[in-house]
Amino acid sequence: NGNYEEPMFIIGGDNVRITGLRFEGEMYPQDYGNKEGETHQRFYLVGIFARNVKDFEVDNCELYGWAWSSVSLRQCDGAYIHHNYIHHNQARGEGYGVNLYGGNALIEANLFDYNRHDVTGAGMRGEQYEARYNHHLGHGNAIGAANYDVHQDEETGTGAAGARFLIHHNTIDTGGIAAVHIR
Repeated sequence: NGNYEEPMFIIGGDNVRITGLRFEGEMYPQDYGNKEGETHQRFYLVGIFARNVKDFEVDNCELYGWAWSSVSLRQCDGAYIHHNYIHHNQARGEGYGVNLYGGNALIEANLFDYNRHDVTGAGMRGEQYEARYNHHLGHGNAIGAANYDVHQDEETGTGAAGARFLIHHNTIDTGGIAAVHIR
């Protein structure tokens, strides 16, 4: 009974590490595109949420079933998301493996599948991420899907899309969706 973009777990300080856990959300593959069973956006929940923290790490976890996002980072410095299996995070027009709202992150050596966007940024001023050595299995949601995505910064209205995005040494089986989408 959560609210729009409400998190299950909130990171409360710097130098937090989440490792070796399985986080299953409220959204299941049979719910995708089924108008009768479609999850209403007020239930678009987040698995792990961090805001204004330093050196936050998620590794060796399985994160799936989150209609909004498995890992949501807001203005975090030095987030490190690595060696996870991140899959089946999608709802109509939403669904992210990892999303950023400002700050910076290193996203490395993860296995992604069945996400609308595996990694996305809100395009906020100064925002940056590096994504390397990830494997994308090629399944996703065709409604605006891309493995890597950056939105235009909607908060400032400048039309900018973040500061720096390094996407390299990834294996991408596109499955007919765009690999990279910068707006």
